[in-house]
Amino acid sequence: MSELDYYQTLQLNRTATIDDVKKAFRRLSLKYHPTKNPSEITVCSDQFHQICEAYEVLSDKHLSAIYNKFGPKVLAKGLENEDGNTYPGYKYQQNAFEIFEKFYSEYLPYHEIFDDTGKMLYGSCFSSIHKERNVEKLQDVKITLECSIDELYNGCTKEITYEGRTRLVEIQPGYQNGHQIIIEEECGKGYKEEFRRIIVTVKQTSHEKYSRQGDDLVYKHDISLVDALNSSPCKFKTLDGRTLNISIDEVITPKTVKVVEEEGMPVFDEDQEKSSVHNSSRGRLFVTFNILFPSELKAKSQLQVSKILNP
Repeated sequence: MSELDYYQTLQLNRTATIDDVKKAFRRLSLKYHPTKNPSEITVCSDQFHQICEAYEVLSDKHLSAIYNKFGPKVLAKGLENEDGNTYPGYKYQQNAFEIFEKFYSEYLPYHEIFDDTGKMLYGSCFSSIHKERNVEKLQDVKITLECSIDELYNGCTKEITYEGRTRLVEIQPGYQNGHQIIIEEECGKGYKEEFRRIIVTVKQTSHEKYSRQGDDLVYKHDISLVDALNSSPCKFKTLDGRTLNISIDEVITPKTVKVVEEEGMPVFDEDQEKSSVHNSSRGRLFVTFNILFPSELKAKSQLQVSKILNP
């Protein structure tokens, strides 16, 4: 039976959380890893084994619960439950390097294992001190992110998910379809480069009324035949919720186009990596017209229309 005080071994108090246990193990296991101090390999090896044993118990919710409530003797002997079944006793298996490697494969899955000086550490100090490993560069992660014209007009924050992770991405006003957002993600020491890239490509989705041509917007406005003939002003909502009221000074036909300056998309400056929306630099807005003809016209009305159009 081990006489270790596991909390003292990991330099923790008994109120420590599982996160505290993991942080303490990471710090102490790197500090006392035998390959770090070959001249003191015996001392470090003993200390390293104690640290790994303490972590194995305190990181396991069942083992730690028995240890905290009943102490090391019951932990070693085992615990009998109400049904008469015995929870098996715990015995350290001298598997420090297995515990060490398992921790790092879960805690830092993309890292090679280095100490705080940058020296690479391996699980087995007896067989791998001089072992060379191939150090690979992590591949870029490529993500396509769909954004509506509204989102590209106003800017927004969207969430991306990859490899079980989530993070927020800022969409600036004026991003073009196909714009790439490059995120440098730290991947830890041990790789040829300490960062890998998350490449997010913006994909613009379609809109019922608005389409886009570069920094210009095209709005298709539905108008009745009567309003078209009477040159009625057209009123509609912009992508940021304002109401535009455009006066018309001519009979509206399917070929009529009204151009409104500075009502298009915000102009995004690729060189400065920012939108110029704040200095009012925008593209143009082209208003086209979809004339809604009546589905039927009575004979009397047909004659009236014919007289009006052919005086």
